[in-house]
Amino acid sequence: MWGVCLRKATVPLTAVAEIPLADFPGHLMRRSLNSSDRSKALPLVTPMAREAWYETVLNDLIAPDSLHDRITQTTTSSQTALRTLIRFAVVVCCCTAGCTNTTPKTFTVERPVRHTTTGDGYSIQSNFPIGRDAPLVGELNDLKAAIISKLELPKQRDPVVVYLFSDEESYRRYMHSMWPNLPPRRAYFVGTSRELAVYSFHSPNVQEDLRHEFTHGLLHASLNTVPLWLDEGLAEYFEVRGSEVGAPHAAHLKHLQAARANGWNPSMYQLEQLSDFQKMTQRDYAEAWGWVHFMLESDANGRQALIDYIAELETKTIAPSFMARLEQANPAYYNSMIAHVSNAAQGISLVSHEP
Repeated sequence: MWGVCLRKATVPLTAVAEIPLADFPGHLMRRSLNSSDRSKALPLVTPMAREAWYETVLNDLIAPDSLHDRITQTTTSSQTALRTLIRFAVVVCCCTAGCTNTTPKTFTVERPVRHTTTGDGYSIQSNFPIGRDAPLVGELNDLKAAIISKLELPKQRDPVVVYLFSDEESYRRYMHSMWPNLPPRRAYFVGTSRELAVYSFHSPNVQEDLRHEFTHGLLHASLNTVPLWLDEGLAEYFEVRGSEVGAPHAAHLKHLQAARANGWNPSMYQLEQLSDFQKMTQRDYAEAWGWVHFMLESDANGRQALIDYIAELETKTIAPSFMARLEQANPAYYNSMIAHVSNAAQGISLVSHEP
């Protein structure tokens, strides 16, 4: 980097170039000296004004009152040479777009807000255009209708905002800057008193990721509270894409069957004790899905108990226990749930071995 040395202290030419030019007369404008911000503008000055400004700059740089007394007097020719050097440096900076190269910023730590796509009760904020007829928008609309119909949700009270980043790096940088302790995941739902927001990025998995997180958003937009096991169980239930809502979750079925072979037994009581999603294991997610799928797909009494419970959550501040309600609706709920998972797993196995 070029610089002007004053008493062994190097002043980069960028510093000279950034001296305010507000006192210049004239209304014509030119590009900014700062190459990283072309939107600024500086006045195009006359030769007389430029000469006056040179003198001001040189007096400030070479001999301000606080510095003048400490500078050894030099010959007139030395001062003239120094003035000529600084004058040349200033002219170079004024005639170029900047004295240093600025590396273009590829990624951002800001939320995408350039484009807005509005749906029924939600909006998608992105830095790339998404048409209202895009498959992603259609899928969210269909998903919302399915959730409301299946769970008989009360009227949505708050909107859900989906922030869709154009690339994974920008998404991860933003999430780390805002919530550095969160584990890295492809998508998140963050609900606060100010906003119900879903964060994800454009990828081959974006529709599956948004189905899960959007379910969280819609539940919290309609209910006052949702226990963690039910929140995750419903999100896992609705994230599965299929011709109909409620398709089996193959990964969870395989996990539960393997756990059963190793002596594991499901426990609604233990699920209800969960309060921190970061402490949930893969088995917890699978079991939460298993209970929800069992009630919604194979147990009419359990389904009604669940729907009545969800309706109650609309006004509750603290979610009450659900296990006693399920036991009252179906005294054989424990064995029924195990049989349901086993039958669903066999169905998945048969499908996977079809020629």
